[in-house]
Amino acid sequence: MPDYKRFLTFETIGGKRGILLQCNKSEAVSQFFRLRPKGNKTSVSGNVTVWHPRAVDEKGKPKNIHFIIEDDGVYEVTNQRTLAGFYLFQKTPNGRMIYFAISTQEKDLLLAAPEEADLERVLRNLRQQ
Repeated sequence: MPDYKRFLTFETIGGKRGILLQCNKSEAVSQFFRLRPKGNKTSVSGNVTVWHPRAVDEKGKPKNIHFIIEDDGVYEVTNQRTLAGFYLFQKTPNGRMIYFAISTQEKDLLLAAPEEADLERVLRNLRQQ
């Protein structure tokens, strides 16, 4: 079984490609945001695929959440002990989704890049400096 708390795991559910994040029952629910220039960010809605077992008087808490990635770009994972941080997601020419963990400085520079820029190429150039 994949370890969703240690690695970003891609899954296709209902024909939609995305990542699965696992939440501990005692922690805040994981969140996933699409970052945009000028400090704007939008929440990516997730679909719960597995719920934690609960007592009759408890409110249910999600265990696994599937977040669909529609577009290339810079994203942020929150409320994850190991996976929290910034990522660049890109589709390859053959349609496969890949990602790169990025620093706060890289995130800022990628978000400042022109809209039509190849963000993977920009990131590779930044890392060669």
